[in-house]
Amino acid sequence: MCCAKTAVFHNQVYGSMSRLFGDLEGDDGLPGSVRRVAIIVMILGTGMTVLDGSIVNVALPMIARSLDVGPAAAVWIANAYILAGAMTMVAFASIGEVFGFRRLYMCGILVFTLASLGCALSPSLAVLNGMRFLQGLGGAAAMSIGPALYRYIFPTRLLGTALGVNALVVASSTAAGPAIGGLMLSVLSWPWLFAINVPIGIVTLLLARRVLPRNPGRGGEFDATGALLSALSLGTFVMAVDGLSRHDSLSKELTLGGIALTSATLFIIRQKTYSAPLLPLDIFASQRFSMAVATSLCSFVGQGIAFIALPFLFQGAYGFSPLLSAALFTPWPLAIALTAPIAGRLADRYSAALLSTCFVVAAIALVLAGCAVGPDYVCPSMEVPANYKGSGPWKQAEPKQIDSNHNWWEIYGDQTLSALMQQANQANQSIAQAEAQYRQARAAADAARSGFWPTAGVNTGVGRSLSNSNGIRLGNNYSVGIQGSWEPDVWGGVRRAVEAGDAGTQASLASLAAARLSIQATLAQDYLQLRITDLLIDLYARTTTAYARSLKLTQSQYAVGVALRSDVALAESQLKTAEAQAIDLQAQRSQLEHAIAILIGKAPSQFSLTALPADSQLLAKMQASLPPIPSGLPSDLLERQPDIANAERSVAVANANIGVGKAAYFPALTLSASGGFNGGSLAQWFDTPSRVWSLGAALAETIFDGGLRRAHTAQAVAAYDAAVAQYKQTVLGGFQEVEDNLATLNVLDRETVAQDQAVKASQLAEQLALSQYRAGTATYLTVVTAQTLSLGNERTLVQLLGRRLIASVALIKAVGGGWDASQLNPAAVAQAKKTPLQINSAS
Repeated sequence: MCCAKTAVFHNQVYGSMSRLFGDLEGDDGLPGSVRRVAIIVMILGTGMTVLDGSIVNVALPMIARSLDVGPAAAVWIANAYILAGAMTMVAFASIGEVFGFRRLYMCGILVFTLASLGCALSPSLAVLNGMRFLQGLGGAAAMSIGPALYRYIFPTRLLGTALGVNALVVASSTAAGPAIGGLMLSVLSWPWLFAINVPIGIVTLLLARRVLPRNPGRGGEFDATGALLSALSLGTFVMAVDGLSRHDSLSKELTLGGIALTSATLFIIRQKTYSAPLLPLDIFASQRFSMAVATSLCSFVGQGIAFIALPFLFQGAYGFSPLLSAALFTPWPLAIALTAPIAGRLADRYSAALLSTCFVVAAIALVLAGCAVGPDYVCPSMEVPANYKGSGPWKQAEPKQIDSNHNWWEIYGDQTLSALMQQANQANQSIAQAEAQYRQARAAADAARSGFWPTAGVNTGVGRSLSNSNGIRLGNNYSVGIQGSWEPDVWGGVRRAVEAGDAGTQASLASLAAARLSIQATLAQDYLQLRITDLLIDLYARTTTAYARSLKLTQSQYAVGVALRSDVALAESQLKTAEAQAIDLQAQRSQLEHAIAILIGKAPSQFSLTALPADSQLLAKMQASLPPIPSGLPSDLLERQPDIANAERSVAVANANIGVGKAAYFPALTLSASGGFNGGSLAQWFDTPSRVWSLGAALAETIFDGGLRRAHTAQAVAAYDAAVAQYKQTVLGGFQEVEDNLATLNVLDRETVAQDQAVKASQLAEQLALSQYRAGTATYLTVVTAQTLSLGNERTLVQLLGRRLIASVALIKAVGGGWDASQLNPAAVAQAKKTPLQINSAS
């Protein structure tokens, strides 16, 4: 069936096209074989001039940047082309009748082609505008007499079909122009938009010279004065309007406006009295025709303004590429091309008043649907420093940027830490709480979005009643029905509520990321601090062993009478003090171990962490593995820290709530409908009297509420101001957190170098003191002093490593841990809806 329909369609199309080039006896116009080439000439010329009018609009922002001019000046690149056509279209139509259509068409294509080359080579805006004006003159000359040429190319019986082909070429070229322009700009520079016309124009001229029919023209006088007045009135009017938009001298614009009005008046007077007017005014005697012309003029002006202004909006304000801007343009002319034949058929069936009313109501509804009361959201701006104060030449290396595709804790190279992170991500209850709050916010956003849709319900009932009308009657009543209602979001209250809900969902998602990052950072700091404690325990183990050997040495020397009893007591006291401090480190390790257990969702009694094996080189290895952390730029922080993203999304929520409050000032429109059956028995339901239905609309407006709506709006505005202040404070706090940890790492790096030298010096002093004591040239107090100094310096060096590790984790957390705000975009939120986080309870 489908194949049959397709074959019929192809046959119809082929039949229509073959009819255009078939010859019948008595046909006027060109022979069919020549007609094929002639229509190619007309399609090339019309398509080239129409495409040039729409293709350049997409390139206006790029041309403005290339020529270093503003949007107000760049729009004249399009205005010059349109103005030239508007000023001369009527005059050229008259010139074609006087001097011949073929001659004028070829002159127009020649001027258009040469001007296109001039546009492509233009070095400045002034030259480009001049060439565009010449292009407009050439295009007007070719297009104004195009339909007239069809009268000489095709026989009278095919003239309607030929004009339909011409209309299709115009509509298709207008629709395809933005897309072609965007595609070309994606690979070529803007001059190629004009240069492409040169080969097309040359081919068109060569073919036109061979096949276009020659008509000598009717001769006679051409109304040059009328043409001059028409061009002068239109030109000065456009210049006056442009001057007013740029706030030029008012006297100058009034002068131009006066010239335009005087020229238009003289033109109308001349057309009434001249024997061969350019524009016969009697055609405007019909009110319908006049209204149609006025409507078309307004539509053309409005569309022209939009086609010139929208590229700057898409590419300048929204940052879209020329290709994407062109894709957004294309539906407009395409819809016009598709709607025009439908509108024509409707006009044949229904009255113009009814169609106009329906279209106006639909247009108003669409405009209202695109409007929403309340302020549109703009992210609060604040001054951001170019660089961090603490970032400088002290950094040892420039490592890879932390990103969300890698687990940041893996830079420490500890498999145990990675395993603990995995457990914390799955079982930590604070993360589970934040994830539940995110699902709560997501459900609230879905609830707000339900306001877009109508509500529907069903009801059924049975009753028994006593009636005294027309005698006492006792009977049953059975009913069933369906009802629905819908409150259109005319004023944008629901849209603002949805906007607030979506922003709230994103804020909650950022809060979830912040909670996860906080837990991960706390876990990493606790784990690394525990490993530092293991280093200290190992240090004290080695120290107590050395102190025990020193005590044995003093006891031996005391036994042979070389040392004093006080030396033995001093050595014993030093050993016991070190053992007591080692025991205290065990308490610190136990507390850190318990904290880690809670973070991974386990009870302390269910978790233990094996101590590091004894290794005298472990400290040096951990120092060597300490990673340098990239801080990025301060401006990056606004996108990379989830706390800041959460605060910014909270501002968006508060902004949308202002619109919700303001929407309450406007009346609410409710549309309702119901239908069903109601009868004394079930069998009567299908009888006509038992069928019931209703349709209705209600408009409700609160006149007095004691200032409730005003108070709600003021509350929303105050909440917005508070959210902005909180956002800015969060940003400043984020800058402080980064600066603090950068400064800490800077200082600790330099302190570690000095402390490492102190450790080496104290170890040498300890060795020398022991050697001197054994030789009897120093007291044991000297040994104790050297050993105490050496232990203190080694302990400080280990603690410095711990502080550097803790600061590095804090810096990673401060710069977002690889998180970025792109994870809050609608696609990410939608993906999060499909794959909610899995939180496993602790075992």
